[in-house]
Amino acid sequence: MTSSDSYWDSVLKSAISNGFFQFFENISSPANCLKWMRSNGLLKKAKHCDDCNIWCSQVRQSEKVDHWRILEDTYQLGEDNDDIVAIDESKFGRKRKYAKGSTRDQEGTWVFGMVERKRQRVFVFAAGDRKRVTLQPYIQAHIKSGATVHSDEFSTYFNLKDIDYNHKTVNHSEEFVSAEGIHTNTIEGFWGNSKQHFTQIPGVNRNLLGPHLDEIMYRWNY
Repeated sequence: MTSSDSYWDSVLKSAISNGFFQFFENISSPANCLKWMRSNGLLKKAKHCDDCNIWCSQVRQSEKVDHWRILEDTYQLGEDNDDIVAIDESKFGRKRKYAKGSTRDQEGTWVFGMVERKRQRVFVFAAGDRKRVTLQPYIQAHIKSGATVHSDEFSTYFNLKDIDYNHKTVNHSEEFVSAEGIHTNTIEGFWGNSKQHFTQIPGVNRNLLGPHLDEIMYRWNY
């Protein structure tokens, strides 16, 4: 066995033992694992290094361990007529020290999310801002036309009925669940889960937020 073979054997055995891969029943050997990673776009080409412990960082820097396969999925949320899609936006980041509450002193990026109440499938994107012109294309691309959509009363969403969605809102200044059962608790729960991911990381470059969200989305959906 060459040093290269030994290296890949160590890396792939580690990947197989990781809980992230355990649900793939067909991954039972290093060869199958490598084949799966390549076929799903997680690995573009082999990267040889002397220490498998730095494999991940080298791949992130010099290869494209790409957006997860979920970004290539063609389904839309709300395909089941009896399901409800909750949408919301949340800021990921921290206040600057001594910021004194000024919005100009807020660090972070606006993230937009959509989740089904029943099936729990989710799409999430680093949108950058909350303008209608920014968020509406995400909605139309990933939520089926005619689907029932729940949101808060943020003005960006006010035209959803005009573009063929059954849009219902809850006024969060008064209640979190309306008398009619309208709420965004599902997406709010997703935000809490997602931000836990980042508490375990010393710091995330803003340019790498997207790939982190892709990983969170993949793990949530699968």
